[in-house]
Amino acid sequence: MLSKCYIAYSEIPSGVWGLLHRLVGFAYESQLADKAVTDSQVGGITLTAESVYLQTLLTFIGNPYRLTQKEIVDVEAAAKVWSTHCRVDLNGTSGSFVIDPRSDLPPMSPRAEVEGRYWRLDSSGLVQSLKNQLRMLSSLDAPVAVRGRLGLGPDVPGEVVEKLTVAWSFSGERGHPRLLDLLGRQPLTDWSTTGHSGVGALLVLPSLLAAVGAFDAVDRAVTPPRSAEAISTWDATLL
Repeated sequence: MLSKCYIAYSEIPSGVWGLLHRLVGFAYESQLADKAVTDSQVGGITLTAESVYLQTLLTFIGNPYRLTQKEIVDVEAAAKVWSTHCRVDLNGTSGSFVIDPRSDLPPMSPRAEVEGRYWRLDSSGLVQSLKNQLRMLSSLDAPVAVRGRLGLGPDVPGEVVEKLTVAWSFSGERGHPRLLDLLGRQPLTDWSTTGHSGVGALLVLPSLLAAVGAFDAVDRAVTPPRSAEAISTWDATLL
C-alpha cells in the first residue's frame, strides 16, 4: 500500500500507519519481531517483522516524494538491507524520531510532543555507516553498494544517499527539489510548469496538492505545513 502511494505520489490512506504499529507491537510483545520469515516475492533477502517495519520507517522519513519512481523502488529495497543498522527503542529513551504506537501517525520529528508511552527510532548507526561510504566515493555520481547481513540490494547513487543521510540524521531542512523541478524552478506566480501555461498549472494542481500534503506530513512537527497553502494561493515564498 505505502509503495503504491509513493510511486503514484499520492497521500497515504488513513488507518495504514495505525495497523503497522499494532502489528509490529504484537510482534515485539510475542517476541517474534526478529523471527526470520520467507516471502516468495522477495528473493535473496531474509525478512523479519522488525526489519520490514524499520524499512517502512526509513523509507517514509527519507521522503520518497522527493525522489523519482526508480529511486523510490531502489531506496525502498536498500532500506530493507540497511535496517540492521537501526533499532526501535520501545522505552522511548534513546534515538531520534518519535513513534506513537497508539496512533495512526507516521514517525515524527524528535521535537514532537507525545503524551504517554512512545517509541523512538535510532538511525544514527546507519547515518554514520553511509557517511563513511560516501567519503570513499570519487564523486556523488558514483553508486553506493548495498550489502548487509540481510542480503543485497540495488546500488544507490551517492547523490541520493547524501539526501537520505540528511533526512535520517534529522536536520529540519525544508524545501522540495522534485516539486521545484516540476514547476521549472520558477515562482508559482509565473504560472510556469512543465506545461508552460496556465492550463498546465491547472492540470498538475491536484497532484501537487497531494504531493505537498505528503511532504508536510514529514515536516509537521518541525514547521507549520505551509506547502499546500503555497500551491493553493500560488505564493512561492511559502515553499
